[in-house]
Formats: sequence, C-alpha cells, structure tokens
Amino acid sequence: MISSSQARAAGLTRRQIAHLVRTGQWQRPGRGTYLVPGAHPLRSRVRAALLLRPDAVACEITAARLLGFGCLPTARHDEPVHLLLPRRSARRQPDGVVLHWNDLPSTQVTDVCGIPTTSAPRTLADMVLRRGRDDAVALMDAALRTGKLIDLHAARSLAVGRHGAPSRSGWWQCADGRAESPLETRLRLLLADGGLVPEQLQWPVRNAAGHIVARLDLAWPSRRLDVEADGVAVHAGPDALYRDRHRQNMLTTLGWTVLRFTWADVTRRADYVSRTVAHVLATSSQHP
Repeated sequence: MISSSQARAAGLTRRQIAHLVRTGQWQRPGRGTYLVPGAHPLRSRVRAALLLRPDAVACEITAARLLGFGCLPTARHDEPVHLLLPRRSARRQPDGVVLHWNDLPSTQVTDVCGIPTTSAPRTLADMVLRRGRDDAVALMDAALRTGKLIDLHAARSLAVGRHGAPSRSGWWQCADGRAESPLETRLRLLLADGGLVPEQLQWPVRNAAGHIVARLDLAWPSRRLDVEADGVAVHAGPDALYRDRHRQNMLTTLGWTVLRFTWADVTRRADYVSRTVAHVLATSSQHP
C-alpha cells in the first residue's frame, strides 16, 4: 500500500496515477491510498484504512483474520475493514470501513506485521458478543484448537459487563478445543440441546493389533456409536469417497454403528438428526 503523496514523491503525476487505477493495475481502497501489484489482500487494505485513522486499531473479524483465527467465513473481496477508535474520535464512517468506539488499554492491543490489532482474548470477546451461539462457540473451539488461546478465561473476563454478555455467559462452558470444524461444533451443540451429549470427542478406535484405524468426531464408546460431521472440505478430495467407505467398513467389522450428517442436515433438519441419534442409542446394546 502506498499513499498518493508517496506515489507523487516517486515521480508519478496525478494523470499517471489515475491511469493505473483506471486500467486496474492499481486498486484504490480509500481516499489517497493505493494497492500496487503484489499487495497483501488484507494487510494492505488495513494499512490504507489506518492511514486515515492513525489512532485506530484493527478489531472484530479484521483482527481475527490478521491473528489467524480459524472458523472464519471466506472473506469477500468487498468485506469492510473493522477499526476500533477511542470514544472521543470523529464518527464519520469512511467507505469500506466499519468503525467501533471504545477506550482500549494497551494491554489489549498487539502488533501483527506492524498493524495495531486487538489482542486474541479481546478479539474473541468482541466476536462472541456480536454473534449467535453456534457461531460464537465455533469461534471459541477454533481459538483453542489452533492454540491462539490456551484457555478462555481472559476472553471471558473481557466480555463481562458489556452489552450482550449476560445472555452469553453460559456459552463459554460449551467450548471444546477438540472440535475440528464449525460443522462438528454445531452438531455437538445440536445433540447436547436434545440431551444427547457425546461421551467422547475425537475418540481413537483400534483394531485387534492395537493400531488406530479411525478417530471419531462424536462417539459413544459404551454403545459403539460413531456420529460424523461430513463437511465438504474434508470429503471433497478425489480419494475421499474410497477412504470414507474403507474407514466405515473397518468400523462396522469392529461392531460400530456409523451415522453421518451434513451441513444441510444440521442446519435444516435438526429434528431428524436428534431423532436418528436418539433411536440408535435407545436400541443399541451396552458395551464394556
């Protein structure tokens, strides 16, 4: 990212700059700023936004992307940059930028490639307070799984006393860093809502030789029931079909019942998911 003054200092005229933008060689994310070829798609846009608001820090989903949080939706090309400013700052919202206001202590700010960014605990607290339960818990799970946070104590404490915190206080206890995808989180919560809390997550199943042949998303070892969250990303590869069938056959020979649910099942047919799991649990035999 370069500013218009930097471009002119390098010898470019206003007409030449306009030509570069008009022909698509440069992008103009904001007034007086330009992205040149090779610019980082996120960091350069954040730097351009901060050029006009030097007292701001990146926050919310922008901070989550900079920090490398998992479980985030794919970024749109026109996704706005989120900035947090002191309460007394001007309220004018620039194009392509969403402004938030709060007085932030330095302990809640970190540096990402020279960009001031809300810390991981602060970012997670901000995200949880502005999202529904399933998305919020999926973010917690991902933060723990990827090691962005060792635990949720700091993030939870930073949410206390803020708008929306009381209604979300119970969500923090639902987090589990063993979940490997947002779908897995949603499936776990859906089943727990119906009183069907899995006995184990990421449960290893071994064959007679003691080798691990499968690791189960949601498992009831006492009933030999495996419930799988079938997301597109994991199961879309060229060998996924054969690998999944082989895995399922091995589990069946070891006495396991395998149920597989997709994103559409979890988000559109929740009753079907709960009924199916409940039926298998009610009709299966107890195993030692």
